[in-house]
This record gives sequence, structure tokens and C-alpha cells, in this order.
Amino acid sequence: MALCAEGASLTIQHKTLLQATDVQLVAGEITAICGPNGAGKTSLLRVLAGDASLSSGRVCLNDQPLAHWVATDRAQTLAVLPQHSSLEFAFAVEDVVALGRTPHNSGYQYDRQVVSAALAAIDGEQLRQRNYMALSGGEQQRVQLARVLAQLWEPSPHGERHLLLDEPTASLDLAHQVLLLNVLKNFAAQGVGICVVVHDLNLAARMADRLLIMQNGSIVASGSPVEVLQAELIAHVFGVHVELVAHPKHEIPLVVL
Repeated sequence: MALCAEGASLTIQHKTLLQATDVQLVAGEITAICGPNGAGKTSLLRVLAGDASLSSGRVCLNDQPLAHWVATDRAQTLAVLPQHSSLEFAFAVEDVVALGRTPHNSGYQYDRQVVSAALAAIDGEQLRQRNYMALSGGEQQRVQLARVLAQLWEPSPHGERHLLLDEPTASLDLAHQVLLLNVLKNFAAQGVGICVVVHDLNLAARMADRLLIMQNGSIVASGSPVEVLQAELIAHVFGVHVELVAHPKHEIPLVVL
């Protein structure tokens, strides 16, 4: 089962942000979405999350139209980490992560165990009692990541789980970018379908089973990183001439400016 968009279009105030897009996100795979600013990456993610009303087409989660899902059932099956998470209350970090357990009826003790495990996964155990508002941008981003991990921590009774992330590495240092990569790969190995918007083509190639390139509201290339990352395509979409070299450790290309 999968999360898929079929002929999905999004127009807001006479501006077309997404054009008749078909995409399928498969459980257990990581899909990375790349493209220049304004290409439609976040719009596609919002459509897949059910946060935007389609102009045409539909989105289905596990063979059921997303609009037909009961909110709590959907929240046990689909989680979203937006680019910016606004929280203006002085919550302790562990309480922010515990918000991810809201859709579940699994009991206080179990939920606290999940919160602890999610914080450990993002190297955030030492932040547990800290005031969320006092954290750095990168620390807040990691806490929000722990929140969505806690939301999807165990298998859902409603089908395959999917996690959507919009530029999750934007505030992270290099070490925590690597940590994020490993967290997402481990989650995918548990059968979770993951879709992540990322600007860094090399990071996308390293994390993704499938890479989508977007331009002007459309997907212009889709496939494995080896298939998609071609110098001609990058020049056409990004307006930058690059060289591609073999990665010394992994069977993926490296994009060199």
C-alpha cells in the first residue's frame, strides 16, 4: 500500500503551483524531492499531507481517498514535519515530543517510553527537561523530528505508515544531518514510507531510493539517483553546469560545481 497523488493540481489565486501530478510513495522507501525555489516541492508535500485543497485530482492513502479518513486514524498513519514548526509556549522538550502521541490511546507509561526512545534516536536525551523556547533552531528541529517519530513509532492498525518532511536539514549541522540520514533509513527499514524535500542534491542522492526533480509545478524526472542525476538535466532545471563523479564509497554520483 502507498500514499499517492493522481492528477493532482493546485491553483491558488489564479497561480498554478502544481500541475496534474502523479506520484506514488511506497512503504519502506525514501523518496527525495529536489528542485529550484518555486518549483512546487512544498506544494506537493502539502497536497500529499492533505493540507491543501486540490483544484483537481485526488490523493489516496493505503487505497482510501485521504479526504475520507477519520482524523485520528490518519494521524496514526501519516505524519508531517513542516519546514517551520511554530510553538510559542514554554513547554519542556519531552512534552513537545509527547504531542506526537496525541492520536494514540496507548497509556501514559508506554507513551513516555516512546518519547524517551524518540529523543534517544535524535541525540536529544540531554534536552529532555529543557525549555523548548530556549533551544537553538537546530535543537528545535531535532525535537520536532522526535515528535513525528513518536507519532509513527509503532505499526498502525490502518495500514502502512508514511512520513513527510519539508527541508528537515535546513537548521542542522553536519553531524546531525548524518544522524537524520541514519534515522530516516532506519525508519524506512521498518516499513515506513518517507518523502523528504531537500535542496542538497548530494544529500538527496545519499538518502533516497527514488529521486524526484521538480520544475514549474511539475515532476520532470523520476528514478534512482543514478538515473536522475545527469549533468544536462541539472543544467536545464537549476541553470548550473556541474560535473558528476563516482562516490568513493557508494554507488551514487557526486555533484561537483
